[in-house]
This record gives sequence, C-alpha cells and structure tokens, in this order.
Amino acid sequence: MSRGPTVIVGLVVSALAACAGGAPAPITARYHCDEGTGFVAVFDRAAGSATATFAGAPPRTLPLAISGSGFRYSDDKHELRGKGDEGLWIVDGAVKLHCRAQTE
Repeated sequence: MSRGPTVIVGLVVSALAACAGGAPAPITARYHCDEGTGFVAVFDRAAGSATATFAGAPPRTLPLAISGSGFRYSDDKHELRGKGDEGLWIVDGAVKLHCRAQTE
C-alpha cells in the first residue's frame, strides 16, 4: 500500500497550520521629533529588527538589542530605543532626536 498521498496531505495540513499561526505582522510607526524632523520605523518582530527611514536617506535596519525595559534596536553606530510611544534616535552614543510615535 502506498502512503504517498497521505504524506502529502499531512505536509499540506502542517504547512497550513503553521501559516494560520503565522509570524506577527510588522508594526509601522511614524515618529515626530521635538527638533522638527521625523522618520518612519517598521518593527519586524519575526525578523528581530527595526528599519528606520528618514526623508532623503536610505533605510537603516537595526537588529534587536537587549533592553531592561521598553525596546532597543542597535548597530555599531545607530540606536533606536524607547518605551511606549516615546523614542530616542541615538548616533555614536549621543541622543540626536527625542520623538513620539503614532502607529499607522
């Protein structure tokens, strides 16, 4: 007796079940900063990263970093951290922007 169709049906059902649970959808937030500037951040929980896009600049993707509270994404030079709707854009360890997010 052949088990081919049964195995294929089992794989399809397993794949559909995985898709139904699925990865969380990315969250997009538009940050408005005290300094009059702003940027858009896309938080991708499945990838463990956040991508910040400033007007006139290429997107910058930062990996998730350890944070005691709130959120923190950081590479060797740039950091996006905050809690709730408040965020800080940090470059070379110095706070450059104080911002507040509005989710889309």
